Order: sequence, then structure tokens, then C-alpha cells
Amino acid sequence: MFLKLTSRIANKQTEQAKGKLNQLFKGKPKPVLELPWDLKDGAKVTIDKTKFILGGDYLFMEYPGKKHLVQAFDYYQMAGEKFFLMHLKEMAGENLSVLEISPGDPNHRRLWMTAWEINPSPEEWDDWIGPNGMIGQESFPAGESDDMPTYWRMWNKDGPERIPPWILNVYMHENAFDKTPDKVQMQAMLYGRIVENDKGHEMEEFCMPIHIKEPDGSEYIQINIGIGLDATSAKF
Repeated sequence: MFLKLTSRIANKQTEQAKGKLNQLFKGKPKPVLELPWDLKDGAKVTIDKTKFILGGDYLFMEYPGKKHLVQAFDYYQMAGEKFFLMHLKEMAGENLSVLEISPGDPNHRRLWMTAWEINPSPEEWDDWIGPNGMIGQESFPAGESDDMPTYWRMWNKDGPERIPPWILNVYMHENAFDKTPDKVQMQAMLYGRIVENDKGHEMEEFCMPIHIKEPDGSEYIQINIGIGLDATSAKF
């Protein structure tokens, strides 16, 4: 879900420069990717800090900062619904995050940050995505130490002890005018837990471990932590 952006951003900047020249000679191009709510690359996103204050030290996820710029868009489809992934960079710092939104539900706004990236050795891959691998089990620990939180499976939560990870086809667009997006297949599972602070306020925190195979053939495990936001706490 959260593909590495360094080379993509460089490519995008080159394509944008070419696009400006093309517009001078051919007129304004028509976008092929219809983004929700008139969003576009370079849009500004404000993340409210209230939920992070309420969660305090009980939340595993840290506040990524207030103001962000949209660097790229990806999307995937599930159960007939399209979900957009807005890659954000903090304007006053270096934090990177992803805001997941759904055009069909204005209040579906999940903010994600990558906690770890792991490069398993050839003999370790089965521990992650094999028949008894960790991704797909009923519960998933965020780390090896005892103080790390444990999350519980949300997709097929009433299924057997382990189910295979869900397959997500993610389409990577360099910009809204990109007619040939890269398609990347990922294996993922969604987990969650209820976080309650010392005043009894509850919120849900998510964990999504993913097996990612990049277009260049490299593959790795990525563990992402997220929380749910609403239209008032993630503004465009």
C-alpha cells in the first residue's frame, strides 16, 4: 500500500515539466484519473492533533505534524469500492504518511505511517506469508518486546485461526494524466485494537502488515500503523 516514492517523485517532476511544455503546444490535457473532491498533486492537507492528544501515550502511532503536501496518489479497489491513497509529506519536517480516503464515504479517512520495513532472508518468508505465516493470524503483535501492543484481525475476524492475506491490486499513477499506471499486487491483512486513555476515552488504532513487491522486483514486509479520522480532523 505504501510504496517507496523517491524515484516516483523524481519521475513525476520530470513528467510535470514535460506536461507543461505539451500544454503550450497542445492545450490543456484531460486527466485520466478522476480524483475525488477536486484533489490534485500538491494539494495541502491539515491533520488535527486532537485524537493524538486524547490517545496520548496509549496510542502507538505518533502525530505526523499539522500541515502536509500531497506528493502522489495510488488507488485500489475492494468489494467494488475504490480507495485512494494520498502520499503526504510534512511541510515543516520530514514525516511521511498516507491518508486513505473513499469517495463513497467522506468520513472514511485513515491516516497511516510505516513503523517498520523488514527484508526477510529466503528461509524467513514462510514465517510471514507461508501457510502458517504471521500475516493472516487471528492476532498480530506490533513488535517482539512485551510492551508492544497486539492487534486483532478485522478482515474475516470470525474465520479460522489463520486465513491467507488478502490480495490488493494497487495502481500507481505518477500524476492524474498518467495513462499507463503501474499495477502492484500486495498481500495484506487489517488488524485493529481499542485504545482507552486514563479518562475512559476510546478510539480505534489499526495495524496493517503487507507483503509488497515493487515494479523493479524487490520485495519486503512493511508494517503500518494507523488511526481513523473524520472530515473535521483531516481537511483538504
